[in-house]
Amino acid sequence: AQWIIDNFHKVAMVTVTVEEVPMEELHPPEKTAKEVRATVASLRLDAVGAAGFGFSRTKMVQLVDDQRTEVNWQMAKSASQAVKPGDVISVRGRGRIEIKEITGKSRKGRIGVLIERYR
Repeated sequence: AQWIIDNFHKVAMVTVTVEEVPMEELHPPEKTAKEVRATVASLRLDAVGAAGFGFSRTKMVQLVDDQRTEVNWQMAKSASQAVKPGDVISVRGRGRIEIKEITGKSRKGRIGVLIERYR
C-alpha cells in the first residue's frame, strides 16, 4: 500500500493523489437492479435483449447492427447470437441486463427467463 501511495501520481494525463482508507470506512454502492420476468421464443440475443430492455425485437436488431450492443463486454456478433444464464448484455446509452436464470417452459413452448436490469 505504501508503494502505491508513494508512486501513483497520474492516471493518463491527470494528476491524482492517493491516500489509504481503512476497510471499515469503505461502503460499496448498492446495486440498483430491477427484476424482470419474461417469456421468450428462444434464447437469441434479440429476443432476450428486447424482453429485458422493453424494446421491440426490431429495435434490438437495429442496436446490434449499429454496434451499440455488447455481450459479456465483447461486441455482439449478430442478433441471432445465443445467450445463456450468467451472460451480461449491455446497450450503449440504455443500460445493462444480466440473465439470472431460465425459469422453465410454458405450455406453448416459450422459455421463461429471470433478468436483472441495471441502470
